[in-house]
Amino acid sequence: VSTQSTGKYIFGCHAVVFVYDTTNIESFKNVEDWSAFVKDEFASASKQPVKALVGNKIDLPQRQVRTDKHNMLATEGHMLPFMVSAKSGERVNGMFQKIAAELAGVQLTKSEGEVAEEKITAAIVQHPSAPVPENTSGPAAKPADDDSGCTVMSVSYTHLTLPTKRIV
Repeated sequence: VSTQSTGKYIFGCHAVVFVYDTTNIESFKNVEDWSAFVKDEFASASKQPVKALVGNKIDLPQRQVRTDKHNMLATEGHMLPFMVSAKSGERVNGMFQKIAAELAGVQLTKSEGEVAEEKITAAIVQHPSAPVPENTSGPAAKPADDDSGCTVMSVSYTHLTLPTKRIV
């Protein structure tokens, strides 16, 4: 996992999102290596990044990673646990809302969390010139060239807009 340049990609980030394919057990196993790498990179940092574990492709029936295994790794690695479907949009918005709230130190209310969990529909485009299917909303998505492994995404923020509670 480790290369000299990899550490530069996550240096100073505020959040690290570990995404794996729930239909590919090897991608889940790779998360442990990536998590250890991030832990080593931030060993001497004064502030640790928010970490999230994201199981993707929950819309597919051939799951190889059980939810209890996912939750156990998230707990052991001090990560926020999420199970999403990038294809259907299920739970994606809620995941980003919760990560952003964690970064900003804002606690979402139950109703705000429920709104964040609403499904967002995206058109799947096979080719740039292909027509977008009707009855879809949201941005178009292109399939990844290689979606068989674990993806590590670092997130840095400078401005977040989150719901706030008004105290009277």
